[in-house]
Amino acid sequence: MKSMFFFPRAVLMAATSVLAIAWSGTAHSQDDENKYYRDRVWSGFNGGEMNISSFIFRDMNANGEYDMGDRPFANVAVEVTNPSRGPEIVRSNISGFANFRASATRRDREIVKPGVHDFRVIAPPGWRVSTGNQAQKVAMDLLLGSPGDLVASSPMDPVGLVQAPEIRGRVDIGGQGGLTTVTASGPNAESPSVPVDDAGAFVIPASPGAWIVRIANSPAGSIGRRVEIGQFPVVLPLRASRSEAGEVQAPESASFDDLISTESVAKIPNGYRQLNWRNWVVTHNRTYAGEGYVNGTMSGEYVAYNGSGHPTSIDSGKPFHFIGGYFTGAWADAAGEMLTVKAWKGDILEHEDRIKLSAMGPVYFAANYRGVTRMEFFTDHYWQVVVDDLVFSFP
Repeated sequence: MKSMFFFPRAVLMAATSVLAIAWSGTAHSQDDENKYYRDRVWSGFNGGEMNISSFIFRDMNANGEYDMGDRPFANVAVEVTNPSRGPEIVRSNISGFANFRASATRRDREIVKPGVHDFRVIAPPGWRVSTGNQAQKVAMDLLLGSPGDLVASSPMDPVGLVQAPEIRGRVDIGGQGGLTTVTASGPNAESPSVPVDDAGAFVIPASPGAWIVRIANSPAGSIGRRVEIGQFPVVLPLRASRSEAGEVQAPESASFDDLISTESVAKIPNGYRQLNWRNWVVTHNRTYAGEGYVNGTMSGEYVAYNGSGHPTSIDSGKPFHFIGGYFTGAWADAAGEMLTVKAWKGDILEHEDRIKLSAMGPVYFAANYRGVTRMEFFTDHYWQVVVDDLVFSFP
């Protein structure tokens, strides 16, 4: 027979009360928990800031639109005229954005009051706006609770820039008795007489297409150089190669995108494009946040530079042709840095050229060095030079 236990009703009620009291000490109401997830009450100032951005790009095909193949343009100055104070300048970052900070409460920002603001892109020397919107007006409105309590009525449209193509060169006037004359002809254009300065330098405004530059009365006699002009300035070598005539067989482009695939750096190994590379480094164009690394990228996302700004060389056990490539200064702080390029055939120095660098964009050096075995590159003040799309060929 099972034993039965009975508890008085009063005892049971007391026990239940104790359990209820114990539970209530650890329980939370739904309202208490929801306080961590409540919708914001949209009133009063937020007190922060937000960006009003102007996007600047290199219009690679010069069609006046931001489309596939165009690239961000770093270090371009953009001016805003604030209704409450004078103009202020912000430069575009390596992603192409000039970010103006807007805040109704932080008085040291570029935009601090409602009203119409005038934005103007200041094109670097030798560049022009291709999109027809160098100046844009943006109405700023007060909107409490927004990140900066100020908002734009509409975002700005992208601004594209193209570089004015030109042919740069120099003639050897040292010890020359006669007068050197330079002429040029191109697509629907002709320069019957090109001014040459005291150092022998000349600049020819050009349009895209095939050009012929003729130098008469030079120490080497009358010579003609054929050069193809695209969207960037072209630099000619001081001396034409003795074997310049003839087609180049099977040219190879060193674009450096096939060497690494991370945002890092790596030494260029010997054997790349059948050549030996000394003190050359390949990197993603955003690794260093340098203006020229972005502005000097012509294809892909990787470029090469001279390690730590020190001299570099390229050589081979057999003769090779260096057709040309794109050269850019790595940093805006080194604007005007000069690059020297030398080339040998065995022990004989065949070429020595000087190229003025800019971080705002590349120049194409149409070297056309034929049958050389070694090349050296060095800058006057040991700043980095960015190179891309170097073209070589083996005879």
